[in-house]
Amino acid sequence: MAGIATNTSLELRKRISEFNPAYVQHWDDWLKTPNNQRPLALKSTLGRWQACRGNPLRQLSTTAPITHPSPYLDDLYNQALPQLKILSKFDMSTTASFTPLTIKALHELWKIFENLSYQRNNPNRKKKAPRQGLAGIVGISKAVMLATDGRVGPAFDSKVRDELLFGKKIESSSDWIDALRIACADISQFEKKNNVTLQSATGINLHAGRIHDMALGPKKV
Repeated sequence: MAGIATNTSLELRKRISEFNPAYVQHWDDWLKTPNNQRPLALKSTLGRWQACRGNPLRQLSTTAPITHPSPYLDDLYNQALPQLKILSKFDMSTTASFTPLTIKALHELWKIFENLSYQRNNPNRKKKAPRQGLAGIVGISKAVMLATDGRVGPAFDSKVRDELLFGKKIESSSDWIDALRIACADISQFEKKNNVTLQSATGINLHAGRIHDMALGPKKV
């Protein structure tokens, strides 16, 4: 495992300073979004983040014309709300957050958000839709990080997977939870080594999952 475990606070701040500023603005916009507008913001943000590359994101039920059957993106967000409530105090910096109840909630969120995308019928398409149209780990983990306001993170794009898992595939909710435990260990080791929280080390008042994502995620272009 690479990650941030062996970093000093100075090295972590340098990592954060190199994070793509466009994604910082997207995150700030998300946090300012009222609850009733979050399904729309979720679609917009996931689209900008290319979270479901290879498959189209589902529409909102209020969008016309309708191009696919239900569920719609706002349906999925509403289905997720009970699980998000369970995770309202989840903290990626402590293994104690992984309780039977929160683990069950994470499994449920995987099942909900793998439907972020759908298989578009296109007889001229030369390649089959990835995962039969379902979202993969990138889309699911980005959606969960957004929906939990960064409590559950990082988002497992290829760069983060390489940092923490040496390219290991994440193809199920169990794989994802194992990956989150590895991320938790990375954060915990950093905090223990430096005797400081991620928030204090970086001066950023965000949840640990989001700060970790910024440290490992895409850099300035």
